Amino acid sequence: MKDLLRDELGFDGILVSDYGEVDEISIHGAARDQKEAAKMAVDASMDMEMVTTAYLN
Repeated sequence: MKDLLRDELGFDGILVSDYGEVDEISIHGAARDQKEAAKMAVDASMDMEMVTTAYLN
C-alpha cells in the first residue's frame, strides 16, 4: 500500500482494512502475533482497522 498507492500513485486518502484483515496477517503466518500484524499494517500505511482490535490492543 505504501509503495504503490502512497509513493507511486500519490494517494493521500484514508486506507481502511478489509473486515478482519489485520488479524488475518498473523492467522496466515505472515506475522508472529496480532501485535506484529498491527505493526506491519501501520508500516504499510493502513490508517484504520475495520473490525479487529489489533490497533486498539
